[in-house]
Amino acid sequence: MRSYRHHAYHVINMRLDLAASSIASCLQRRGYTALPVPAAKSVDDERMCASLPHKLSARFAGFGWIGKSCFLVTPDHGPRVRWATVLTGAPLAPSGKPVRDRCRDCTA
Repeated sequence: MRSYRHHAYHVINMRLDLAASSIASCLQRRGYTALPVPAAKSVDDERMCASLPHKLSARFAGFGWIGKSCFLVTPDHGPRVRWATVLTGAPLAPSGKPVRDRCRDCTA
């Protein structure tokens, strides 16, 4: 069990953080502001709060919707996804649109 937790949580978080840092660095080299937000950095351990909820960023980016479980649900992978976020001032063109909430009337 420890091995699974180590890989599924710690190793994947390190990889997500590295990817976010690399993306932010690339944007900064091009002259834009960019801030990588770590995958699982808690700012309030008592309330389990992060500085930015990744699922909210992913929802607004059009990756999925917030389901009844309060997880972000994607059309292809359901809630089985992990996120990291890069905030930037770069003039990026939208590549998608918000996904319709498919859990509204579902009782599954």
